[in-house]
Parts: sequence; C-alpha cells; structure tokens
Amino acid sequence: MNPDLVSIIERGQADISDLSNSENLQYKQYLSLNLDIWERSITRENEGLIDEQSVAGWHQYHHEFFKRHLTRKTWEEIRWQWMDPELHQRVDAALVQ
Repeated sequence: MNPDLVSIIERGQADISDLSNSENLQYKQYLSLNLDIWERSITRENEGLIDEQSVAGWHQYHHEFFKRHLTRKTWEEIRWQWMDPELHQRVDAALVQ
C-alpha cells in the first residue's frame, strides 16, 4: 500500500479534523470503499448468495470498523451515496455505541 495513503488513513482514524482538504477527501474515499463492501454483503445476503455465518462475520467486522473509524459528522456528509435503508440502519447502530 502507498505509504502516503497509509499515513492519511492512520491520521484520519485518529482525528479526521487534522487532515488537509485533499487528505480528507482521500480518507472519505477509503471509508466509502469499505461502506461499498458492507453494502454488497447485505445485497448478497438478501439475494441468498452468502451463508448466514459468513454474513454475520462481515456484519460484525464492519460494525466494529465503523464504530471505531467513522464519526457521525462524516457519516452525515457521505451517507447520501447509499440508498439501502438496511445499510443506513446498520451504520447508525454502529455509531450509537
């Protein structure tokens, strides 16, 4: 992985407000890619393409990931990109804890 991107991710996870505008955009893209993966696992689950044990692991991983690395403010800025109400509910639940 690109060392500059690693630095942005590490600093974004610590405090997104410390990032420059361009770094902030890159960090939000990183979060968006992870949200896309979670959304795809939800879709596959709903279509019966992934078993319960596998999807439970994905849900647990992403719940913990976003609980640790996504702020409510950042979620409100990027959530418009996803229309899946289940994804919205799951991210909202992760941010409550």
